[in-house]
Amino acid sequence: MSIEAKRTLSDVAPEHSFKTKAGKELRNLEELLHNLKDMDTKTFSHHVNEHKNDFEKWVKDVVKDEPLAGELTETKDQLEMERIVRNRIIELKEAIDKYEESFKKDEEIIEEHAKMEEHEEQNTTKKYEEEADTVDSLKYFINKNFIGIAVGTMIGLIIGFILGNL
Repeated sequence: MSIEAKRTLSDVAPEHSFKTKAGKELRNLEELLHNLKDMDTKTFSHHVNEHKNDFEKWVKDVVKDEPLAGELTETKDQLEMERIVRNRIIELKEAIDKYEESFKKDEEIIEEHAKMEEHEEQNTTKKYEEEADTVDSLKYFINKNFIGIAVGTMIGLIIGFILGNL
């Protein structure tokens, strides 16, 4: 809804802007709202009367906001039309805010998940480093003491051989 809401609130292509009888050019719903507030009765009656509703047609065909166009069809009153357009703009902005808030929450969840994975990775790396340190310590102990063990064993064998021959 929010992508559609952003599109609905954005400017139409310059060649599709609405030109009022008074010479104002409308490119989006907010400009329509502001012009409805300031528009004189004669200009409004030129665009909205028993035979036509130019604003409804522009909203439907150019802005492509069917719900708003449907509501505009039902009124020929300038103040009522202004209220309808204002409420629709508020509704669309709320939809955008809600979507962006939801998107922000999704980003926070993804960020939290990434932090957890990074923490897990650090713990795994630390565990492997500790295991490697233990293995390295054992290898160091064996290497350091191997000569002593080998010499002691040789001396023991020699002494055993000498004593065995006596």
